Amino acid sequence: MRTFPPHSHHRAPLVHHLSRGLDSTTAAKLLHCSPSYVRQCKRKNYSDADLLQDKYARDVKRQRSDPAVLTELCEFLAASCPTKSGDRSVTFHQYVSDDALYQAYTTTAVAPVSFHTFYNIKGWMRVQHAGKYLGQFDCSKCLRLNQLQLKQQFNQEEGEELQRCRRHEEIKNFNAISTSSAGRTSNPTNCSC
Repeated sequence: MRTFPPHSHHRAPLVHHLSRGLDSTTAAKLLHCSPSYVRQCKRKNYSDADLLQDKYARDVKRQRSDPAVLTELCEFLAASCPTKSGDRSVTFHQYVSDDALYQAYTTTAVAPVSFHTFYNIKGWMRVQHAGKYLGQFDCSKCLRLNQLQLKQQFNQEEGEELQRCRRHEEIKNFNAISTSSAGRTSNPTNCSC
């Protein structure tokens, strides 16, 4: 018992079986552990413990989350945090707070993960908070539409703002179609406001 690591899953079942018929102080001296630990092991039922096999391979870090759940999370983050046009590398930009993004994720996900895992995966994907500067190619109405689409409940002012942003998007797409039919090529995803 002295050679077992302190948190071995074989320690408690062995103490339970080897201390049978002995008082806790005698068993503690023989098994090199405390009397309270012997009493604790005697109280529990270890009849289904498998002492001959390890449940998991040793020195291997197990993946605790299902890969399908992580794939769903990565797809949600990629869809909710768009990349800016003209970036050299794929960089996801977050236009809402972490709390609002997580709330949107929990309402759409089948089996949502914890906020801690959500935050770690978001960091692994290198999602960056978008700054207040809108840049040359960013339209404030288009960005606000992205923010409002993630929200589940609106007050009256936000509902009116959402309608204005949707009208702006319809006009933008109509202008892009009319300029491309006139002979000029235009990308409907970029706003020319």
